[in-house]
Amino acid sequence: MSSLETLLDAAFDAYNQGEFEHAETLARDVLNAEPAHGDALYLLGLIAYRAGALDPAADLLYQAVKLYPDTPSYQLTLASVLQKQGRLDEALSYYDRFPDHPMGRAQAGFIYLLKNQISFAESAFQKALSLQPDLPEAELGLAQCDIQVGGFSDAVARLEKLTDETPLPDALVCLASLYRRLNRTEEALSAVNRGLAITDNASFEVEKGLILEQSGQPEEALKAYRRAVDLDPYRSDVWANLGNVYHKLNDVAKAEDAYKRALQQDLNYPEAHHNLAVLLYEQSRMTEALEHYRAVLSRHPDYLPSLYNLAVIQEENGDEVEALGLYFNVLSRKGMFPDLDWRIANTLTTLFRKGRKEKKQALDFAKGWVKNFPDNPVAVHTYAALSGKKEKASPLAYTRRLYENFAPTYDNLMKQLDAKALSGLIDLMPDGTYRSVLDLGCGTGAFGRAFQAAGRHIKGVDFSPEMLAFADKTGAYDALVEGEISAFLQSDTNTYDLIVAVELLGYLPDIQSFFSLVSNRLNKGGVFAFSVETTDKQHAVLSESGRYLYPLSLVENCLAEAGLSMSDNRSVDLRREGQGFAKGQLIVARWQ
Repeated sequence: MSSLETLLDAAFDAYNQGEFEHAETLARDVLNAEPAHGDALYLLGLIAYRAGALDPAADLLYQAVKLYPDTPSYQLTLASVLQKQGRLDEALSYYDRFPDHPMGRAQAGFIYLLKNQISFAESAFQKALSLQPDLPEAELGLAQCDIQVGGFSDAVARLEKLTDETPLPDALVCLASLYRRLNRTEEALSAVNRGLAITDNASFEVEKGLILEQSGQPEEALKAYRRAVDLDPYRSDVWANLGNVYHKLNDVAKAEDAYKRALQQDLNYPEAHHNLAVLLYEQSRMTEALEHYRAVLSRHPDYLPSLYNLAVIQEENGDEVEALGLYFNVLSRKGMFPDLDWRIANTLTTLFRKGRKEKKQALDFAKGWVKNFPDNPVAVHTYAALSGKKEKASPLAYTRRLYENFAPTYDNLMKQLDAKALSGLIDLMPDGTYRSVLDLGCGTGAFGRAFQAAGRHIKGVDFSPEMLAFADKTGAYDALVEGEISAFLQSDTNTYDLIVAVELLGYLPDIQSFFSLVSNRLNKGGVFAFSVETTDKQHAVLSESGRYLYPLSLVENCLAEAGLSMSDNRSVDLRREGQGFAKGQLIVARWQ
């Protein structure tokens, strides 16, 4: 055996024993003597790969493959590095050179999974099993295919069998992740702890952190992520998760540092860019936030969270055309966010009111919205409001669609819009016992929170189960009813001392019949308190904002026809709208 072969054997022995610095020194000694030594280049590539230095690893392995193109281990390891870099098609081309290599087929299957080509992935894993029936990586891959298509029960059964037979760390991590996804927290932690009993592995600590976060234990999650960093400081996802917990704990400086450390490991990591941008935006560091959102989209143009947030920023900056382009880009990719319909409608209204050119742009956008999404009642209603054409969608369908996913952000939005109807209406209402109270369109329960007192029975009505879930959490309501308001008033047999309707009339095209239904549900001397957005015209109008506006004289006449007399009213700025406020009235009426 030559001295170089002896030196190289010693280098591989050192590598296998975990003495990586010594292994690198010996391998470089070999290269100094013979610069085109394939095995030495390969070993240095392995060492760089393990250290997370993917670019140098790929360069070294490319050199080894070029020198010895017929050595499978060189090409398969290069394929693994390319896969880790996200260069999936290039990695796949190397795996495909060895169609009868079991592990190569399994890794090709994992790439197909990443590309969401499930049928190709299943074929690759089945091929790997035909070549090596006991290959656990292929079984793991088939379990992940089951997960991708929603076959969670099949995936659990496959993974439980796999982890009973073979303590494969990746399978235990996958099982723990699936248990977490199914809210089977104790089983998820058990799988993680089984894995940690086998090996100190950063993946198990990451999964443990995710489980603890989901269980509402951010401090414990932080400990798990810190252990993961100690085990593998080169993993970008570990640093990103660490940043997420620091963000939740309001430790802004540490969160920012963790996200930046994640990007040091992988500049292409979209979640790190995105979450750092969110953090910077919250600190009003707008230029830096935009830089990171654009960094995500330059590399991952389909990353919808960044696409959406960038649209929100452009809307807030007054660039409605750019914002609408981004919002519709999100829609075209079937991205759904709770307030997306509302934001599009609001941005169209703002653009429409700017000037003649902008009015045409808004109408063109709205027309395109209807053309591409004809079944969306918000699109149809908004186009009708802007164009002045006859409404082709049910106002109820419009309101239901607008608010069905709005509950989590509704209260914050009202604060941002400086909404004054609720507080002003409570101030205007005359003193009274009001033992029985009906809150029409109760939403998230803002009125109940503000008006609860001993001896009052408060019932809330809303068509949105999501809104009612938030109202229920207030503890202010004795009863909550899901249903359309007019239908409820027609079927209800109870009467009330007080009925309130805050910011409701803007979604009703017919207040005369509504007032009559309300009158039938009031006790003698009962109070009806409500807000209404008003217009100077002599008839009701559908405004550009998509809400119905009523002249005060029409409101008074409709109240009188329903047997209600207006006892007090006050002009009010209802909420911010564009550069000003929506004008309206707070009204108190009685049934005599």
